[in-house]
Amino acid sequence: MFWYNTAGDDGNGAAGGAIETITDLNWAEDIIDTVPAGFARNYGAAFAGQGTLASAAGAAVSTAFVESAGGTAVAAQFTFGGHTYVAQDTIADGMLVDANDLLFDITGVTGTISSTRFV
Repeated sequence: MFWYNTAGDDGNGAAGGAIETITDLNWAEDIIDTVPAGFARNYGAAFAGQGTLASAAGAAVSTAFVESAGGTAVAAQFTFGGHTYVAQDTIADGMLVDANDLLFDITGVTGTISSTRFV
């Protein structure tokens, strides 16, 4: 289980610090304890054309929010620059805000992301 009490716990909080890396995430076995995600999807390399990691994460989160019909915390898995990331919009506003939301480098992840893996 990976536990996060606030967005600042992910290492990149309000100050825009380094992205936390989880090297052994297995969606079939692991749980991320944070705001439950009502919707989660793997977008593969769909946002790789974005200019920065922040814009790629924002695009993935906003797409997930639209696909979920809004009003729920969403999680989006995507690739950017040869790495795999998961971003979570914890306040359900349809965008990724560094000070409020979560962003992790999960390169090497196995399994399939699911909203049941966020509690």
